[in-house]
Amino acid sequence: MNSNHGSEGQARSLKNHIAELESRLAHPQHWTEGENNQNAEKLRQLVFERQRLISIQDIDLSDFN
Repeated sequence: MNSNHGSEGQARSLKNHIAELESRLAHPQHWTEGENNQNAEKLRQLVFERQRLISIQDIDLSDFN
């Protein structure tokens, strides 16, 4: 199995999770204040993780865009 497949799958999963949280934060009326705070913190963590992965791995940047 090509190790790049794991990176691509990880990038896709991360991208999808970030998009989901961005959508939740764009519509805060559907969530409690506590849920909004949790979503914002999780989004911050995932964006940090995405940047970390980009900086330490030889990944095609288009996987994360």
